[in-house]
Amino acid sequence: MRGKTTQFVLIAVKHDAAYWTPRTIARELYKHNLLASPSEVELEAFSKTVLEGLVGRAAEKFWASDAVTATNAAAIRSACRALHRLTLDEFVAAVAEMETEGDGQ
Repeated sequence: MRGKTTQFVLIAVKHDAAYWTPRTIARELYKHNLLASPSEVELEAFSKTVLEGLVGRAAEKFWASDAVTATNAAAIRSACRALHRLTLDEFVAAVAEMETEGDGQ
């Protein structure tokens, strides 16, 4: 597990599982600059990279780690589901909302 997958996991465990929705994951991806250029291709590639990093034999050691508590595992799975359901339109809407909030402060 490296790079973007590690960043994603670190973000995911900062909140509980109930926090994660496509909108909240979009906000976090934007806030942490994890998508180089928001596009369908970039979003799909990011999602694929993260999900591949968390499944299969390569990820077994990670999931078996003492650092992955039941609460953390639930948060990671929830964030992954939200990422899988995230569309480019929802990402763009979340970014616009954040930028509007920033202008008002």
